Amino acid sequence: MALTGNMTVRVHCQKTVDATDELGNPVPGGGKWETQFTVLAAFEPKTGGEQVLAGRLQGVQAYIVTIWQSEDTRKITPGWQLVDADNAARTFNIRSLFDPTGRRQKLELLVEHGVAS
Repeated sequence: MALTGNMTVRVHCQKTVDATDELGNPVPGGGKWETQFTVLAAFEPKTGGEQVLAGRLQGVQAYIVTIWQSEDTRKITPGWQLVDADNAARTFNIRSLFDPTGRRQKLELLVEHGVAS
């Protein structure tokens, strides 16, 4: 678990918004990523790994990201992503999330950098 004093990285919490087809009907998952809110976070790197994607070796880095729980952050699901507010090229896919103490104070997210959304 990352220390709360280390929550110094601003991240945008994003989810995909539904797109509409030419008739105005919603197309679930067909939309773009849209920032819902921005929070401070602490990143704790985990052991890196490599995956073979499309016949090529890809470097994957996993992190445990700690954020404060709030009404907004409780809406986050594994379908969301985090984007570094200072470097939009750094995106992190959320794989799972959990409350480490059960006291609704902090939220820890297992995220991966270096994989497709």
